[in-house]
Amino acid sequence: TGTAALPDGHEWELVIEKEAFMDSTGNSFGAEADGSIAPKDSKQQANGTTCTKVELAATNESWKRGRSSISTDANGKPVDQPVVLICNGTNEFFWSDKVAIPIIRVDRYSYGYGIKQPKSVTTLETILNDGVVPSGRVRVKIDCETEGATIHYKDDKTKTGNSAGATNLMFTSDNGGMQSFAAKKTNATAMASSFAENDKALQKVVLLGGTDGYLEACKEYITAQGKLTGLSDSEKSMEGVFKTVIYFDTPITGKGTSVADLGNGQTDYYVRGTTGLAGEPYISPFPLRDSPVGSPFLRLAFRESTQPAKNSSKDFYWISYEILVNSSYSAYQYGRSWDNYWGYDWAKHWGLAAYGCFNKCRNMTAWRNGI
Repeated sequence: TGTAALPDGHEWELVIEKEAFMDSTGNSFGAEADGSIAPKDSKQQANGTTCTKVELAATNESWKRGRSSISTDANGKPVDQPVVLICNGTNEFFWSDKVAIPIIRVDRYSYGYGIKQPKSVTTLETILNDGVVPSGRVRVKIDCETEGATIHYKDDKTKTGNSAGATNLMFTSDNGGMQSFAAKKTNATAMASSFAENDKALQKVVLLGGTDGYLEACKEYITAQGKLTGLSDSEKSMEGVFKTVIYFDTPITGKGTSVADLGNGQTDYYVRGTTGLAGEPYISPFPLRDSPVGSPFLRLAFRESTQPAKNSSKDFYWISYEILVNSSYSAYQYGRSWDNYWGYDWAKHWGLAAYGCFNKCRNMTAWRNGI
């Protein structure tokens, strides 16, 4: 490997091709007592002059481990040269210290038609209409490349807001009104860790995001460290898990009619958006675009009135674990145009979405006059 350090927490073999070098007395490495080179692999202990060589395969056979050689035949084709495996005492390998840093993977997703959301670690639910209640959960997988290591992990979560404490941050595209992300307020409250620091698993899938569903946003940071007897503890790895909620408080048509009250069954509501305040997103992946009709980046929102206990609600909600920067959003909704034709229309308002926060937008309104 030259001057580069070996990656932490892996097993390594030291294999030297026979005849790779010659000592001061003219003996080739890996040679037999008579100086010949046996055409088969062997292993020997690295204990100086008392090395014991053990043959491993029949003549002209190898371990079939895919080793290649710099030697070539008369036609320039590589020749499989016999090799010697150097043993470390009774071990045929050695470890690079320390344990490999754990890898944390977040199965990020955003609510939308056809999206699968987790109900548990092993159960996924497909969102087929705007009446599927957001679970608000997300799966996180932690594993380690060091064989036999245990993973110690800890989850720190802060609730960042709900409808009671959310500030309405909305500007109207037709009047140039604008508010700053700095004005974002949350009713943040610290929450105790969900896991003990010494919880262990060789490979662990956990469910984060809290049990508050779509009614509360949160920011979580999961920290993990790998440990194995005989090796130094790994470096700590950390990953952020940000549950962003967009709360459409009573969106309306151009004439002030609640979208949730529209007839003809056309009450579905879609979210569009971008990073920053305008233009195409500057990071990828990002779940939204300021998109044309029919785009997969128009995401279906949850209609709260589909639930019996909330049948008088005028509100819509959208949840995402893919919003990692401050963003802006708008909507696409059903309405009626000047020629009395029922159809969909863009909203003229835009809202500001701070990642991992509960973002409120009241009375988002369609461009054209509706019913």
